[in-house]
Amino acid sequence: MNKLTFKDSKSLCYKVVTDSSGKKYLMDTSTIKPNVFGFGFLPKRVRVEMVEIDKKSRLFDKKTKVNGAVVAVGGALASTPILSKSIMELLRGRLDSHHIHEQPFLKFGIFLGIFILAFLIAQVMIGVSRYRVSKKLPSNPKKYIATFRTEGKNDASFYIPLAINAVLLFFYARATSGGELLLMFNLMFSFWLFFAWLVAFPVDVMYNKKTFRLESIEEIR
Repeated sequence: MNKLTFKDSKSLCYKVVTDSSGKKYLMDTSTIKPNVFGFGFLPKRVRVEMVEIDKKSRLFDKKTKVNGAVVAVGGALASTPILSKSIMELLRGRLDSHHIHEQPFLKFGIFLGIFILAFLIAQVMIGVSRYRVSKKLPSNPKKYIATFRTEGKNDASFYIPLAINAVLLFFYARATSGGELLLMFNLMFSFWLFFAWLVAFPVDVMYNKKTFRLESIEEIR
């Protein structure tokens, strides 16, 4: 049976994968389809895109001894409050001065806009990561699809940040002043949802827990 070994890479949404024959791949974890994990669904199979790299290459390997996922999460954790604080400073006083609290539809639009902003930040992170990797890959790398069979229990953990955001929206709708702090928390929880769901999906963790079982690796021709 073909077994996979995962290592963290320098790039945020990639893993360095080696199979039992010694072939080495760079897996883009943001390409997992269907990506409905965390919302209470467990599809029978999932597919993830990979490209083959030289088995002797260390170009994409994480050099630090600290777990790459921890580094990525730590960086995101550090940057999110900074971004949130910057937006809060930008909004401070402006919401009250324009009497936003008296316009419920506009208040909802601002809250939704912050949620969409978090999604766009996640997409930018994916785009930057792919761009950096593409600069280091050969012009026409061999592309593969790894197919995994899934087993185990359904996971609904992504509903937690959604539920928190629903509570934040409730208090924001009732607020008689700007509610900049609530918008800041909205951005933070929304960002963490999209980061875990779209950017850094833990394929390696799912594989090591045997939730994912490799079924095939097929070259895309």
